[in-house]
Amino acid sequence: MIKDGSGARRFVRCGISGQADITGVLEGLRIEIECKTAKGKLTAAQEAFGRMIRENGGAYVVVRSVTELIAAIKNIEATEGSEELPVVH
Repeated sequence: MIKDGSGARRFVRCGISGQADITGVLEGLRIEIECKTAKGKLTAAQEAFGRMIRENGGAYVVVRSVTELIAAIKNIEATEGSEELPVVH
């Protein structure tokens, strides 16, 4: 939140609708990581964003714990250079 000219607070949004929580590059590969709770579900915008990333050669993963995050990154590293990137949900 930021204060505007009148001193009122307002939210500032960055990025596009559905963008993942964590964005990065791992050994030249764009990766997008969406963090969810154990029962959390992707929104339609998040599903569309994930499809766009995969269709353009990136990796999009949904993780529900730090353990899943570490496993997803190791899986991405293991498939480096492969035509088939892992899909983790």
